[in-house]
Amino acid sequence: MKKLNVLHVHVSLYQPYLMVKALRELGHQADYLVFGDESIKWLIHDADFFLGNKKRLSDIAGVIKFFTYAIRKYDVFHFHSLPGFIPPGWSDLLDKFVGIDLGFLKRMGKTIVFSHWGCHDGYLPSNFSKFEDGRVCSECNQYNGMCSDKYVETKCKPQMKYADYIINHDPDFEGYNRGASYLHGLIDTDFWNPEELVPDRYMLEHKTENTIKIYHGFANSNQRGGFEKNIKGSKYIRDAVKRLKSEGYEVEFLYFDKTTNKELKYYQLQADIIVDQLFYGWIGSTAREGMALGKPVVTFIRKQWLANQDDELPVVNADSESIYRVLKDLVVNENLRKKMGADARKFAIEKLNYSIVGEKLLEIYDKCRSN
Repeated sequence: MKKLNVLHVHVSLYQPYLMVKALRELGHQADYLVFGDESIKWLIHDADFFLGNKKRLSDIAGVIKFFTYAIRKYDVFHFHSLPGFIPPGWSDLLDKFVGIDLGFLKRMGKTIVFSHWGCHDGYLPSNFSKFEDGRVCSECNQYNGMCSDKYVETKCKPQMKYADYIINHDPDFEGYNRGASYLHGLIDTDFWNPEELVPDRYMLEHKTENTIKIYHGFANSNQRGGFEKNIKGSKYIRDAVKRLKSEGYEVEFLYFDKTTNKELKYYQLQADIIVDQLFYGWIGSTAREGMALGKPVVTFIRKQWLANQDDELPVVNADSESIYRVLKDLVVNENLRKKMGADARKFAIEKLNYSIVGEKLLEIYDKCRSN
């Protein structure tokens, strides 16, 4: 295969970073562009280019200058969640300018790929809100202008028009995900390594030697609806742990929301059980991190999504009504915890590791450029 020059654009936690890392290790040139300053590194690990996210003249000039540079350098443009080079901070201008840059890239013979990472990407909110009898959206408190059919349609119509390929990282193919292909989210199983030693400064106090530590994380919770009402169901997890404790079980609730990913793993390493979410319906970053660390992972998996892909997920399925029972079963059964943790680590290495997913990503690019 000819060496490719690939540009990943926009933030989706550390997923684009890992895709770029995989492509480089496979011998290709790949870079990552985000809109914002380097303070965002705590969330994304790192990027190659940081452009202004405001509507200042200097920011506008910077975007135009980079766009002209990118056209000359890159063969493949892979956008995450947002279409084209319009910064997230310009969202009020989306309907006026969306698609202009994509059309130009298409005329220049560039390959355009989109990754959908969540409910704001390929779903109309009016349809997504019907999942679980409406509880998914009613429990979510993160309305920030993106939860409207108009916003999603404005964002997705140019994708449908110009994309050579659409990847959905949840196995659902309705709405603007129709025609998409599923690809697992990525994890670095060397970085999230169960054998790594925890530095002293990250060591948690042990209540007793037998205390079962139940970990849950929701990054930037104050900007995403808060703890008491969110799409992860944080309060239900906390309340289930409280109930177990009141019944005499030696359990402790570990919760983090403002810690960098690179530091967070040291707290995850000390957990006995990791709980991701109870409403959204698929494995997210917390689940993948827990699996890579060889921990038993509890998360809600939507049955119709599970049927849309081939893998059996080594996680324990739970929702807001069953979380107490599920946690109790894991707390009292050490052998079950060990088995689920071992199965999870094996799955992460064989299916989720960035090098494995990176090879599939390269196949997608090659297929697009061969057509």
